[in-house]
Amino acid sequence: TLARTPPNVVLISIDTLRADHLGTYGQARATSPNIDALARRSLVFEEAYSQSPKTAPSHMSIFTGVVPDLHGVKNLHDEGDNPPLSPGIPTLAELLDERGYFTAAVSGGGHVIGKLGFDRGFDDFASSNDPQRVFDLGWKAIKKRGDRPFFVFLHTYEVHDPYTPPDEFRDLFVDPEYAGEVISSRDRMGRDKGAWQVRHEEYWSKVKADDPADLRRLKDLYSGSIRYVDGIVGEFLSRLEDAGLADDTIVVLLSDHGEEFQEHGGFLHETVYQELLHVPLILHVPARVPGRPEPARVKGTVRLIDVLPTLLELLDLPLPEHVQGRSLLDVARGKDPVERSVFSTWPRQRMYALRRGRYKLVERPAWKEK
Repeated sequence: TLARTPPNVVLISIDTLRADHLGTYGQARATSPNIDALARRSLVFEEAYSQSPKTAPSHMSIFTGVVPDLHGVKNLHDEGDNPPLSPGIPTLAELLDERGYFTAAVSGGGHVIGKLGFDRGFDDFASSNDPQRVFDLGWKAIKKRGDRPFFVFLHTYEVHDPYTPPDEFRDLFVDPEYAGEVISSRDRMGRDKGAWQVRHEEYWSKVKADDPADLRRLKDLYSGSIRYVDGIVGEFLSRLEDAGLADDTIVVLLSDHGEEFQEHGGFLHETVYQELLHVPLILHVPARVPGRPEPARVKGTVRLIDVLPTLLELLDLPLPEHVQGRSLLDVARGKDPVERSVFSTWPRQRMYALRRGRYKLVERPAWKEK
């Protein structure tokens, strides 16, 4: 039973979203007006880092507060079998479920699925590859909570490749003079035409990696996808406000990893360099939550494994002993100047990164000759 009504929690993950493509992290384009508005009344962690450039291990680190080597969850088809999360490691949803929370998740599917243990602790677990539907289903779940506080996890792959935002968002940033072959329209490659792998291969077959115009086109389309999701996030936050729930709801917005646009000679998310590990981390804590730090831009290195302990401290709940992350509340109050070490990994490719302050060690197999 709950002694007082604790705050609700909404955790929003926009898969494959680079920090530096949001206005609040320095992007000059108007890609994210709604997220930027949220950021202005929130804690914005300027140097937040992911524990993996891959979806399943990164998200499970967020859910458990431990690094991928400890929780063991890998992307589907990454290497041999895919064991789910060990029953001995509780997830955030399980910890809140035990405390009487109504728990619901809507994921984009793919690697964020029950088979790997992502459904553990959720009263409702659904998936959809349509970002609007993800947030609509999340809102429907909130309306089912009864008189319980709620924890809702919402995840969309929208800004992941292939970059084909709806036409009105596609046209916001693209160069009308572009004459290359990069696919930009859903009509030419519908979201439901075949498996993702087929669409992915078709999409990249049209990209000339050495053509600056194609590179610009890809970034333009990626920006359009961000603007599309930003509108959906803004609408969802307005619903919370209109229903009188915003003052009682902690909102976390983050991403599992970024995306490369040739900073290190490639595309997608296949390394452990900065553009893939530097992610947005925005934490909005309503004024009524005891011990709330004032909204601020927070410097210093932090990690996605720190999200779970931060939420547990805000909710005044005990921290399981095995958790490797540490709460960010003292960092936000300027009381924890110690630089946190960030360990990030993609075991299948034998890639590891260790960051401390401005120094970073990257271990990876030798470059292949092109």
